[in-house]
Amino acid sequence: MDAVLFRNFLLRQFLLDQSGGVIVFAALGSLVIMTAIAVGIDYSQLVATKTKLQAFTDSAALSATKAANNYMFSHMGDSGAEAAAQQIAETTATQSVTQNAQIAGISPVPAIVVKYVPASSISGSVSVSLSYTPSLLIPNLLDYAGSPLTVKSTAAMDEGESYFQIVFVVDISNSMAIGGDPAAISTLENGSSQCVFACHDPNGYGVSTESCYAPGSRKSSSRKWPCDMRTYAKQQGINLKIDYVNQAIQEFMQDMSEYSAKYPDKIVVSISTIGTNFNQILSPTSDMQSAVSAASSIDVENATQWSNAQNSGSAPFDFKNYNYGYTNMSEYLNKSLSMISNIGDGSTSEKKKTYFVFLSDGAQDVWDGYTDVYSDPNTRYRVVNVDYSSACQKIKDSGIKFFSVWATYYSINDYMVNPFMGTGAGSMQGTMQSCASAPEDFFEADDGPAIKNAISSIFSSIMNDVSLRLVGNN
Repeated sequence: MDAVLFRNFLLRQFLLDQSGGVIVFAALGSLVIMTAIAVGIDYSQLVATKTKLQAFTDSAALSATKAANNYMFSHMGDSGAEAAAQQIAETTATQSVTQNAQIAGISPVPAIVVKYVPASSISGSVSVSLSYTPSLLIPNLLDYAGSPLTVKSTAAMDEGESYFQIVFVVDISNSMAIGGDPAAISTLENGSSQCVFACHDPNGYGVSTESCYAPGSRKSSSRKWPCDMRTYAKQQGINLKIDYVNQAIQEFMQDMSEYSAKYPDKIVVSISTIGTNFNQILSPTSDMQSAVSAASSIDVENATQWSNAQNSGSAPFDFKNYNYGYTNMSEYLNKSLSMISNIGDGSTSEKKKTYFVFLSDGAQDVWDGYTDVYSDPNTRYRVVNVDYSSACQKIKDSGIKFFSVWATYYSINDYMVNPFMGTGAGSMQGTMQSCASAPEDFFEADDGPAIKNAISSIFSSIMNDVSLRLVGNN
């Protein structure tokens, strides 16, 4: 009932009651009782409303801080970054409060004030204040009479709050040597057999690398292999996917260095590469300069020739050792997990929040010793599959957050890879997606710039996860 209507009702009842002194006193008693009830209702409403407003501000401050700092992460060094972060914080907080007020049935939407305060070039805090005057039955009888309810929350990115470790596992098999940007992809697609520098053949052992033949000749007797097609690509300015991977992880480590400089005992990183072999090129360390250096060394692995050591084309065949190379994904994902220790909630150095960043083309290529080369000569004791999802699951089951970056194949004429080119279960895309801890932790990167964007997004996600917190409210 409206407060004015309620008071008029009580007064009208009192004036109309002319039945004698007893009735007058009864009316007065009723007025006192009903007033007490109204005050109780008003007080309960005030408490409930303030509780809701506080929840609104907490949520708005957290979401606004995350959005503003995501922007700061991706615009380090920009002169207008702080002003833009303030605007992003305001927009995000307003959207959050408006949505929550509508759900709760609070109208009008509370007045909101948002302030972004930078703490460093890539972090800061957001304060959100709300003001709202609820409609009361008897507002003049409460201390809140005529005064709005006010609440405030502040959320911050404080990189010193958690201990954490980041494990990179990078596929450097020869199929990561395909074109890394539209120009390179076009150049390589127009080469013979559509996969120059790839097809597990960056050393020029096969027909896909024309420059490994003497001019005008295609006879095996004229071969000049092995060729260093990797160096040739660099000389020709052809950017391969592995080049972008190298750059992306270097930039990640450089971005992390600002945090590590302030809190060197709380951040640990490591890098391992997988393909035919497993190699931990960076043991767990807090030295970000070493991490940048290790990242700069990431490159596609060398291939082995087809058939046997002499590549004679005749027996004895030794396809296990001379088969261009493999991608032993399941084995090496399991090995990576076995080397990770101190997994936890980030509260101590023995309980680190742990993040696993897996970057691969999505194809597992392994030795299959059961194939009969004479009855099925095309397989050459190799099999391509996507049977590594269980290894991913073991990592997630260990309490590790799993980021999955699928550096996609472009469409090539490869009978072993083509069956897994689609989407969903049983495809490279589907399996890499299933490896991720959550949908937002999966990134499909169809060229080099997309790879760099994915790694940058992972940096932001990790820093938000370890740093975002409420630091105060009232």
